Amino acid sequence: LFKLHGSIDSYILRIQNSNEEIRIKKDFGVSEFLMERFDEQARKYKYEAVFTDTHPDFLSGTTEKIRQYDIPFYESLFNHLKNNLEESSKLIVIGYGFQDKRINDFIERHYLIYRKPVIVIDVKKQDCDLFNNYKDQFQFLLNGISNYSYDELMQRVY
Repeated sequence: LFKLHGSIDSYILRIQNSNEEIRIKKDFGVSEFLMERFDEQARKYKYEAVFTDTHPDFLSGTTEKIRQYDIPFYESLFNHLKNNLEESSKLIVIGYGFQDKRINDFIERHYLIYRKPVIVIDVKKQDCDLFNNYKDQFQFLLNGISNYSYDELMQRVY
């Protein structure tokens, strides 16, 4: 299950006298952070305070999202998405409008080219090249997720 748009809350740790930033997911239950560094003169480790910002990492909106795609934090998520698409036998998409070129490229390169089926559940069919290029692989359920019973969805999905 992937949430393609929205935010992942994280702490951004900024190291004193450095441009280095460290990103930590907020759900670890920790709110105070220290940096452990080895002090060569004292020949022991010491702990330094770091500046923290609570920061939602958004993957929504075309300009901001594109800038975020290649940072290591998201690179690992995209690798996970790629692997899951390649290993999946069926893709069920709920409420995604297919307007994000990078996500669409992932779906195409790591799923659609293998002739695997996609079920799109939404209230409206968007205009998308993927639908035309792979039309035999797409099935659309256009009443929105809340207008199908569980049994109806299971019949159409399986």
